[in-house]
Amino acid sequence: MPVVDGESAARHIKSTTNKNSSTPIIAVSAYCGSDNSASTLFAASLSKPVQKADLLAVMRQLGFKTSTLQDGGHPSTRVVTR
Repeated sequence: MPVVDGESAARHIKSTTNKNSSTPIIAVSAYCGSDNSASTLFAASLSKPVQKADLLAVMRQLGFKTSTLQDGGHPSTRVVTR
């Protein structure tokens, strides 16, 4: 991101007092290092390139309900709720 990095953005989101402060954040990065300080910010992390199946699996582990819908013969994924 050009202005702020993902860790800073996550810190800002978590420091607010609105409904998004408890929203799980999934880190997506090409960097595969393990940073323990960021582990409390992110509910999960994925390495790039992200595969759809991996993202859906992590979202399900976090309690999101997902369903695959057919729209004109093309499969798409919809996140229903958490």
